[in-house]
Amino acid sequence: MDTNRFQSWRRDPLLWVELFALGNLAFLALDIFVAHSENGFLRREEYLPLYFSLASPVLLLVALAAREFWGRPKWWSIIGAVVGRGCGAGSGTRWEPCRWGWD
Repeated sequence: MDTNRFQSWRRDPLLWVELFALGNLAFLALDIFVAHSENGFLRREEYLPLYFSLASPVLLLVALAAREFWGRPKWWSIIGAVVGRGCGAGSGTRWEPCRWGWD
């Protein structure tokens, strides 16, 4: 590996955030599996977050490779947005400004 490229990776905060999110979602799959195993995955819907948490790190890894190696930053952006929106959809959040009732 080129030394300059290695040095630029070490100083790229976006790369570290991406790796953190990738690792976090990968660990979340294990956490979901352990938690839902307690009730034997009683309902079929309980598999959805597990599948999402298994697929997300793979998708983020492909997105990272698209940005770093394949020269396709647009793919990185699109895949990252899909995974991010999937996280919001899975948590039941809505994509609108939060209303606190202070107005």
